[in-house]
Amino acid sequence: MNVIAEAVKHKEAVFPWNAVNQKLFPEDMLGMIYDDLRSQSCADIGGTDLLREILHESDMNREEFIDFLENCILLIFVDLESNRYVGFGYVTDITRTETHLRGFGGYCFHRKHWNIKESLIYGKLFVAQLFNYFGFDQLWGLSPVSNRQSRLWLTRLGCKYLDCKLPGFTTYHGKRDDTMVCYVNKDEFNKKWGFDDNPEAPVNGSGA
Repeated sequence: MNVIAEAVKHKEAVFPWNAVNQKLFPEDMLGMIYDDLRSQSCADIGGTDLLREILHESDMNREEFIDFLENCILLIFVDLESNRYVGFGYVTDITRTETHLRGFGGYCFHRKHWNIKESLIYGKLFVAQLFNYFGFDQLWGLSPVSNRQSRLWLTRLGCKYLDCKLPGFTTYHGKRDDTMVCYVNKDEFNKKWGFDDNPEAPVNGSGA
């Protein structure tokens, strides 16, 4: 899927979905993402399609999916070398307290980009922008116990899992499944990936 009208100097880029960046993408970009997710089979891992693999609790039609993304903080992952869409990340259930800005995050990669090396580059840029540009200081995630691949990826990214399970909390591959809860804090993440010395590095959306 060709997506960007102009390029910057780095290959990996993460673009916040805002009024300025939307002009870089096709007009129906969110609908195109929906169609792309529907076209990717996950039968080999026991699922149906990639849309249900990520948004696994309920089926969404095109209109519902676009409405969901438009009500999130959304970032689009792009390979600028090939000018193609790679995936996206989002944050929902955002809460601001006297001391915290926190939310629940999710992510999705096109299946061609599921390899650890490439996906972690985009994952780092995604989370770094949430912390250092959007101002979150804590992010949370919910993972079906059966989705081991996702849990391993999040652990490599720097997330920590609580030592407990929420029994029967979610639906995955059409069946009720236990859920594990993970979190990551801004200071720990920035230190792990070297953003503490230069927190502005990932803000412009380009890889380093």
